[in-house]
Amino acid sequence: MQAIETRTLGLGAWPGFDTDFSARVVDVGVSPGGRRFRRLLEHELVRSRGQSAAMGPPLLMRREWADALGRFAEAYHRCIERVVGAYVSDARLRRTMPVPPTLEAAFARDPSQDIAVHLCRLDLLPSRDGGFVVLETNANCPGGLLTCGIAARRWRGLLDTDGVGLPSALPQEDDGWMASWLLETAEEVTGDAPELVVLVREQGGNRLELPGLAELLRCRGVGVIEADPRDFSVEGGSVRLGGAHVASGYWKLGFRELLGMGSSVDPVVRAVGAGTLFVPNGLRGRSIADNKLALAVLSDPSFDDLFDPEDIERIRRHLPWSRNLALCSKDVIESVRAQPERFVLKRPYDTRGRGVVMGIETASPGVWARCVATAVREGWLVQAYHFPTETAADFRGGRQSHDLCIGVANGVMVSAHARSSPEPRLNVANGGRLHPVFMESLR
Repeated sequence: MQAIETRTLGLGAWPGFDTDFSARVVDVGVSPGGRRFRRLLEHELVRSRGQSAAMGPPLLMRREWADALGRFAEAYHRCIERVVGAYVSDARLRRTMPVPPTLEAAFARDPSQDIAVHLCRLDLLPSRDGGFVVLETNANCPGGLLTCGIAARRWRGLLDTDGVGLPSALPQEDDGWMASWLLETAEEVTGDAPELVVLVREQGGNRLELPGLAELLRCRGVGVIEADPRDFSVEGGSVRLGGAHVASGYWKLGFRELLGMGSSVDPVVRAVGAGTLFVPNGLRGRSIADNKLALAVLSDPSFDDLFDPEDIERIRRHLPWSRNLALCSKDVIESVRAQPERFVLKRPYDTRGRGVVMGIETASPGVWARCVATAVREGWLVQAYHFPTETAADFRGGRQSHDLCIGVANGVMVSAHARSSPEPRLNVANGGRLHPVFMESLR
């Protein structure tokens, strides 16, 4: 049986963050002026997100880690785009990371179209030896980028006043960067500057960051409509929403919700697949890059022929052992079943912490065995479990587990934030806190 590599270095501080900076920021944040600032920031983020956001203090990443992370992000992005571009013609990929048939059937007929990953968030787990591993790629509707950009910009103003020196800003701190990026990307792809942008979300569903994005677009003179994907029609090759023709949009809808809508969304899904309605990452890019089973490809040396040798070598040590459990040998499946503390199971298209089973959290061996059986039957990702590192940067005191999330737009790192929680699960949807991250230097 092939050895399954796991690394359990965690439960300590990640040396990439400046702990002296964190201590000083916490002192500023708990002062009377800092408390007033945090209340005002919370009110601003409620307007931008449509609901409250639990925010922790900002973090500062040291120079050598920031530079290395920027190079990693660029190489990782090129690799994930290689997977998207090769998917249709490579039977190995289609077997390892299948896309739901209703989505694959709507892919553009030309395999060279609809393969860009314009925007994604890489969720990383730092380790106390200074490294990190990739937990997943969020290429469908990555959250936190706009929110943490606003928070970083506001914290910079406060810390400058208090004499705390900060490095130059990431693009996330630019007022309106996300709207500018969306409009520029849409024009580059479609050839026309959008006059109207539709924000696609489920009626009554997740709208996080859409109110803020809508406001930024309107400030640039662009019309904005929010719509449920079932509201669209296609007439003579034109995508219509009510009486309006729409050609560009932003998609904020999970695959689980989309697939649950059945054939009622076929018109808009086909329009996105064909490029008649532009949304970042298109249909092929988001369906493939967002699939958690992409890590089963990236971490498996048998797929190395797909990638530039320098790129795959740069990212390899950051890829945890990951496989499609349905394709594993009986020996590997038995090893996973017998050692729950070493593994995590992930349903390929779930989000916000759903469909993730951590072996260390399961109530009994019997419960874990049933989860493993489901993962084998349905083709879930199995991934080596890595313990998180901890940070003391919290206004509540105590130490919190944390991750690191980086936003990549058109192949370049544009944002960074962390999520912290006293619990093993770090999702904000499960009560985690967001921390904007400043970086000491970027190339």
